[in-house]
Amino acid sequence: MNEESWKTVKKRASDLTPPNAAELARRRQAQSAAPDPSEIPKWSESQFDRADGVRRQSLAETHTNAKESVSLELDADVVKALRELGPDCQQRVNAVLRAHLLEAAS
Repeated sequence: MNEESWKTVKKRASDLTPPNAAELARRRQAQSAAPDPSEIPKWSESQFDRADGVRRQSLAETHTNAKESVSLELDADVVKALRELGPDCQQRVNAVLRAHLLEAAS
């Protein structure tokens, strides 16, 4: 950094005003203020059941829609055509393969 740049940095630093005591006290209080556990509402059994069901459902969806990374060698013109269709090239390849497999299975 050249000397002129340092002068600019020093000038900007000197323009900053430090927070006053009241502001510092407010910041400390805000940082140390933890929620009172007695103020947190208790969950009912039905709320726990619903939350557990959502968790199980999302885990099942994750498992059935899991992706696996593979390496394929495709013709250059095929890759070019897929990329020219826009972003989400991998999703397009997945959709084409899925459609072909569904058609072949029926």
